[in-house]
Amino acid sequence: MKKILIILLASICFGTTFSQRFSETFDNYISTDDLTDKWMIKGKVKLDTNFYSSKNNSIKISQSSEIIISRFISKPGKLELSLMTKGAGIWNLSIYISTNTNFNSNENWTKINEFNTDLSQTTFSTKTYDINKLKKNYFIKLKFELNGENSSLYIDDIIIHKISKDAIAKIKEAEQQKKLKKERKIDFERLLVDESFENAGYLVKNYKKTYKKRIKTLGMLYDKSNVIKVLSGTASALGDYTQLSNPMKYEKYKQLKKVLVEKLDPIDTLFYSDEIEGKLSDFFKKIENPLNIAVGIGDIFTGGSVSKVVSGFKGLITTAYSTERLTTLGVRRRNISIEQKKGVKLYLETKDFFEDVEKQNLKTLKLNIAIYDIYESSKKLNTEIEQLFIEYTALANIVITKDEVINISKNQNYTKFNKEVDIFFKIMLGRRNNFDAKYIAKQTKEIDVLFKKIENCISKYDKLSNSMSSFFVDFNKQLGGSCPYRNITEKDIIFWNSKVLKIQETLKDVEKTFNKSYMDINFK
Repeated sequence: MKKILIILLASICFGTTFSQRFSETFDNYISTDDLTDKWMIKGKVKLDTNFYSSKNNSIKISQSSEIIISRFISKPGKLELSLMTKGAGIWNLSIYISTNTNFNSNENWTKINEFNTDLSQTTFSTKTYDINKLKKNYFIKLKFELNGENSSLYIDDIIIHKISKDAIAKIKEAEQQKKLKKERKIDFERLLVDESFENAGYLVKNYKKTYKKRIKTLGMLYDKSNVIKVLSGTASALGDYTQLSNPMKYEKYKQLKKVLVEKLDPIDTLFYSDEIEGKLSDFFKKIENPLNIAVGIGDIFTGGSVSKVVSGFKGLITTAYSTERLTTLGVRRRNISIEQKKGVKLYLETKDFFEDVEKQNLKTLKLNIAIYDIYESSKKLNTEIEQLFIEYTALANIVITKDEVINISKNQNYTKFNKEVDIFFKIMLGRRNNFDAKYIAKQTKEIDVLFKKIENCISKYDKLSNSMSSFFVDFNKQLGGSCPYRNITEKDIIFWNSKVLKIQETLKDVEKTFNKSYMDINFK
């Protein structure tokens, strides 16, 4: 079970777990007129049939533009976009919501998120963003701004997914915390003015309640970020998929090799083994675990190294079918041209096969880099939360170790801190006849700094889980495609399909197993 846990985290955020509130793939559109009839568009946006991640169409944006989803959305959700850029310009996407049907007024729109697209993506990639707004009947505007020239942005899917009751409860808790923060600020300012014990008591009580809640938040954040780190670190499902890019696993490759080796001089055969098969074999061993991608990627699949390996293979074909070599093998002069035509055929077949290998490797490379980035981010966040947990509890004179943080987070038992926290806030308040308003103000300011750090960690965690969601969508789309290799044997097609099917079945099973654990995300 452990070996395939990499890709499930996203699938339970949404995907098959929750239905969609809104979905547009543009596949049923015939012309740009269909697009402008059904969408509110400002700018240069048209239907495109050249680039798409699935089925038939996408939309192409070639200058700064706006698209409004004029159908209202009720309740929070997750916005999923499938994007690809071409050219050198950088695109900035801003996401706005409004409850007002006067779409032309900029004052009615509230920005909730923004990001920059990747440059010159060779394939579509998924971006996922939270719509953490409890307002009902809101509308969404997507604003695309081009910084630079000669660049186009393609959008294949725009989907808004429903989220779970637990996720909505988390949003409500966040709203409640904002409300309490405003109340604390008012009480704090009132205390500085009149310095009454009653105001001090109310303020300290509010802080104590939130302080206890936030210990639990930190523990859960630590546990969940650690889950992402562990899952992305045990990425053998992606490793298995990456191995489907290994040409040496295919009967077609063995056939090409067999024909070639029969014509080679023994010394050329040794070169073939060392320089071609040796490098390919070493590379795919290195990236059985995608977390080695940063180490292994420079060895062969960047900087033209693939071309060098393929050129070596094709160069040997030229050598093997040269007039000199064929003469050495005893081929009669009148038959040399016939044999060399076979060499040309072998050359073209080899060229086509390795082109497909390289294209597939670029696709899997993108997934590998994505999961490596998620792993690095989750590891960094996990360490940050651990250190913050220790710093946070130390404020209340509670000393804990890293091992204790791990155990506390696993067991979700925070009652052991109640006594120490109660004592800490009791001392902070003091007695009616000797309480110190300035001391309370100083202490609460320190706590506010820690509260802010926790909010930042929650934000980073949300982005991290959305990255996993996007990763899953992209991975699943790749698994849903047909075998990418041309003119291969029936045995090779069966090999590809059976491997992909096993990965898909595993993902489905693990998703169900992990769903209950992951969806417990109500940070109260």
